Amino acid sequence: MTQAWSDLCLWEAFFNERRLGTLIELGTGAGGMALFLGLQCHQRGIQFYTFDHQQHFDFSRGLAQLINLHASFRHVDIFSEAGIEYISGVMEDCPRPLAVFFDNGNKRREWSLFAARLRAGESGMSSTPIVTGASWVCVKIQVQRIAPGAAMRACQPSFSGHGPWMRPSAAKACR
Repeated sequence: MTQAWSDLCLWEAFFNERRLGTLIELGTGAGGMALFLGLQCHQRGIQFYTFDHQQHFDFSRGLAQLINLHASFRHVDIFSEAGIEYISGVMEDCPRPLAVFFDNGNKRREWSLFAARLRAGESGMSSTPIVTGASWVCVKIQVQRIAPGAAMRACQPSFSGHGPWMRPSAAKACR
């Protein structure tokens, strides 16, 4: 999915409001968000990984080369058994707290495979709704919309309205 320019403001606010050890992007695509997220993580000392089954982005030039973004890219089919095992291992061993950006072609499937590996207080985000209905429904773990803080309210005038930001609200499983 293509990101809107206003999403960058939300990401900036997210990084300013939350302390992270690692950010994982599922779905590198053309690499624009990977570059933005990689730069944010580089500046803030956050470990960054981006996973995709194909490589469209040229990591050998410009800013990507300067921050060695290619070292963050993992050429993995995230839905294959080997890919699920590999990503799960990265999630288990990475510096915490962890945030995962579900941005591949099948966000519901990504969520069902990886969201339960997030711990209470960690974040899972998507550029489109993963769960449907008037309120968030339970998918593996309880989720809630993150209430906008002061920095996110500053983004409101330009917010595109299509970015539900979610996080596990409790360590307990859904009933």
